[in-house]
Amino acid sequence: MNKRFLSGGAAILVATLALTSCSGGAEPTPSAEQSRGDFTLWYSNVPEEKVWAEQVMKAWNADHPDEQVTGEALPQTSDSNAAVQAAIVAGNVPCLVYNMDGAGIQQFVATGGVVNLSETFDDADAFIDERTGSDRATGYAFGDQFYSVPWKSNPDMVLYNKDVFAKAGLDPDNPGITNYSEFAAAAKKIVDSGAADYALTLGTGGEYFWNWWDWYPLYIAATGGQQAVVDGTPKFGSAEGVAAGELLRGLVEDGSIPKQIPPNTWPFGEGNAAMFITGSYTVSALRNSEKVTDLGAFPVPLPDGSSQSDVWTFADAKVVSLFSNCDNKASAWDFLKFSMSEENDVALLEAAWQIPLRKGMADLDNAVFQEQPVVKTFAEQADRTTDVPVTPNGVAVWQAFRDNFIKAVFNQSVSVADAFTAADEAAKPLLAE
Repeated sequence: MNKRFLSGGAAILVATLALTSCSGGAEPTPSAEQSRGDFTLWYSNVPEEKVWAEQVMKAWNADHPDEQVTGEALPQTSDSNAAVQAAIVAGNVPCLVYNMDGAGIQQFVATGGVVNLSETFDDADAFIDERTGSDRATGYAFGDQFYSVPWKSNPDMVLYNKDVFAKAGLDPDNPGITNYSEFAAAAKKIVDSGAADYALTLGTGGEYFWNWWDWYPLYIAATGGQQAVVDGTPKFGSAEGVAAGELLRGLVEDGSIPKQIPPNTWPFGEGNAAMFITGSYTVSALRNSEKVTDLGAFPVPLPDGSSQSDVWTFADAKVVSLFSNCDNKASAWDFLKFSMSEENDVALLEAAWQIPLRKGMADLDNAVFQEQPVVKTFAEQADRTTDVPVTPNGVAVWQAFRDNFIKAVFNQSVSVADAFTAADEAAKPLLAE
């Protein structure tokens, strides 16, 4: 395995011996590799994923009468990591949690809350490398150890409404939008023509994760796949980071992007916005829509003058972790691998139109790709993705950036360069802990 990260600490599980005074002998306490029996999990609360999870659990239980799994949906919250932390404090976190993001893993590593899979199970590294691809897998390691298994990806692309593009006089089948200038010109044309209220909508919330679906994919594309933290150094205020922020600020300033979105509305899903930087889950969410019926997707734009031929983007991947308080870790680990078999990965693609982090998904002759070809476009993009760096205080680092991003891009009370430099300075001590 290509291990490119510096060591960050480990939660090492040690097998111990329990002495039995009544027998005068010693019997080994089951290690994590031996502990078997019933276990629990949380799965995503997305309806299509709930169906998938229930089918996988049913199949497992039919063949494992002594290792039954029960599950329920993740608590309804905007931050699954916060829900997990609350469950740990309350003492009721399940063995496995699906649909976690990588930014918050470090907090569980630091407290010993998650199992070090690399040290606990002999086959963990090989399983992750073989399924995910070694080069891609290392981006989900903390130090050189895996505390979670990369599960699925929703690579960010520019999803667009072909009907709106046609009304604006843009080619709906070949928009020809590859760089910042072309993107800004198309946005202006959409708004000026009245084809839609907005060219693009962004998340306007204050939580740490919102910039993963606007600024971060632009930054990743501009840097050819670089993460926002490199060798412990934040890159928000880099030339590429500032340029991406300036593009978005300009689009807010000319009205192409709204500063605020009214509660309980979704401009893109309602046909009132032409574009949305998102993953294939949005295609699934609109599969029964009567307002948005014809979708296309293209890679996020590159800076003017870029010579890159392949565009990288944010993976928006979700991972699965095994928690330390699980009594039957061996059963839970075997189920985790079973849930990510080739058969079950294909079932996830078919159920949720999301891209499992398995090599070769785009090469499948799959009914989903035939029914909705734009999903295959996302699958093809999945091989050129970068995720959130796994760092100390990841949530706090991104929150520092989000706070400064809002000041510069939405409120426009400070320059992008000054705001993003301030984000770097706020992040440095957090990353050094």
